[in-house]
Amino acid sequence: MDSPDQSFGASLVEGGILLGAMNRLMSSNAGFKFSVREDPNFGPFLESVNGLAGSDQEQTYWELLVTTATDETIRPEVGIGCYVPKAHDKIILNYQSGENSAVYGKDTCDVVIKAVHLCLCSLCLFVKKKKKKNI
Repeated sequence: MDSPDQSFGASLVEGGILLGAMNRLMSSNAGFKFSVREDPNFGPFLESVNGLAGSDQEQTYWELLVTTATDETIRPEVGIGCYVPKAHDKIILNYQSGENSAVYGKDTCDVVIKAVHLCLCSLCLFVKKKKKKNI
């Protein structure tokens, strides 16, 4: 059975990185957990959110997407360790399968089965898990 959407609140330091806001949220709310692996060349790599981990074998991973104040969804060129959220950004941590990740916005056979909404002051963080639909 899928769990319902959840909402969390936390503070966001102006000019602070997304990883810092996520760490503060995890420290203050037992319902939000994530883990990272430190890559020596690229910095923190998001491995899991609320117990759901990416897998090399299953070709699944967490991707960072941002819906800007102008309602445009982008894939930042930096990860959670470098991204500095702006006011009214909507942060999306998207659980993705490698077979469906070629082009963001392309129609795929995915269905959202879990979502966690995190509000960090004027920043909203949306975590969604996708699963391939049988056709």
